[in-house]
Amino acid sequence: MPKKALVTGLASFWGAKAAQHLVDSGDFDLIVGVDTRAPHEAIDGVDFIVSDQSYSSLARLVKKSGVDTIIH
Repeated sequence: MPKKALVTGLASFWGAKAAQHLVDSGDFDLIVGVDTRAPHEAIDGVDFIVSDQSYSSLARLVKKSGVDTIIH
C-alpha cells in the first residue's frame, strides 16, 4: 500500500528537514508540504501547497490527497 505524508510548516527549518528526511527514506510515494509561504529552496520529491494551517484547510488537504501520515 502506498504511503502518503503531509508536512506542515514546510518553509520552516524543521519542516524542511522533516520533509527531506521522508524523501531520503524512500518510504513514501507522495509527500505534500504545506505552509503560508514558499520554502527558501524547493525540495525535490515534495509537492508544495500554499495554504493556511486551519483545521478546515488541513482537513480538505488530507481528504483530497489521501495522506496517511501527518507531521505537524
